[in-house]
Amino acid sequence: NACNIRCEGCWFFAYDFHTQSHEASDIAVWSKFAREQAARGVTAALLIGGEPTLFLDRVSCFVESMEHVTISSNGLKPFPIDGFEDVAVALTLFGGASQDDRMRAIKPNGDRFSGLFGTALDNYKNDPRATFIYALDELSPESIEPTIRRIADNGNLVSFNYYTPYGLEAAGAPVDSGDKLTDEAIRVAELYPDTVL
Repeated sequence: NACNIRCEGCWFFAYDFHTQSHEASDIAVWSKFAREQAARGVTAALLIGGEPTLFLDRVSCFVESMEHVTISSNGLKPFPIDGFEDVAVALTLFGGASQDDRMRAIKPNGDRFSGLFGTALDNYKNDPRATFIYALDELSPESIEPTIRRIADNGNLVSFNYYTPYGLEAAGAPVDSGDKLTDEAIRVAELYPDTVL
């Protein structure tokens, strides 16, 4: 139930699930759950938040029990290497370098800050565990190439996904620039084949 930012449209906080859900805080409960899942044959865990980097002891429970563990992080805090060498780190990025702060650099008290993408780059420079999960949007296709260049120069990988920016009509479907966005994503992926998955 804890996160160090409040991304625009985060379903968990936007719909007050953080006040409606019960959070297990006893680490023995987490450890038991991870062991039970592994005993059932589960070999992979995707840990999302809130923010997993705030709860290293909980992540450790899964590392001890499962072969594959991935955390989904906002990148604001570095994830230690010791004890977590094989944990994949999926770093969220909305709209590219030009849009990310507008949509995600919001403190829990509502204050805005800047430099979230740069902070994530600094925290995960040349970290082979880290892959940026870049949510493309129609409003900023021109951001794709400079964003990917920064990720490539930082020694990380990137994967594309897509979302419709909040407040646009026809939510869930590309608007007029959808083809332009797709064309640009493909062009940049071809320019950076060792970076774009």
